[in-house]
Amino acid sequence: KEVSSHAKSTFIVHNASCNEGKTHDGVIKGGERLVTEMLEVIRHEIETKKQTINNDNQVLESDTIDVTISVVGNSLGGLYGRYAIARLAEIAEESTKNSIVSDVNDTTPNDETDYYTLVDRDVNIRIHFNVFCSTASPHLGCAGHTYFPIPRAAEMGIAHGLGETGRDLFRLNDLLHTMATSPRFLRPLARFRRRIAYAN
Repeated sequence: KEVSSHAKSTFIVHNASCNEGKTHDGVIKGGERLVTEMLEVIRHEIETKKQTINNDNQVLESDTIDVTISVVGNSLGGLYGRYAIARLAEIAEESTKNSIVSDVNDTTPNDETDYYTLVDRDVNIRIHFNVFCSTASPHLGCAGHTYFPIPRAAEMGIAHGLGETGRDLFRLNDLLHTMATSPRFLRPLARFRRRIAYAN
């Protein structure tokens, strides 16, 4: 993430830890945890920047702060990342609808804007999507794509044994299909300047 207030930028590399040891309860819950952690990091860095400016007897040039986000996810992390950015876009949209700030434009990017606006406390955070990279992520699930072909009945048994994540990956529900076809997930992903998928 890169945090800027029209002054010196700060480059931050954050290793998300919210899903460590919690990978069996599904993509949705993992994605929700991830977006929560992303927002916590953004808010913390902005508060730190504001405090530094205050300590230096400087004045924040604007109540709008630009944040550029890149996401790198490995394996299941790629799915968590895709879900999280969709939720981040929704949260930004909801924050503007619920805000009394009158000069905030629509949060949905259009041809003139390439960012989402998150109204958070006393600042407007313009969120720019830069690079989305996934490595060895099962974006289409594992059904029919195991190392050794196995019957569908066996896939279903394995899926149930792996909890909600197994049901997602072996496509016992429509989540991955929805994430691959719904504008709710595709529009935020399309806003990244670059999208990279590495296979193994």
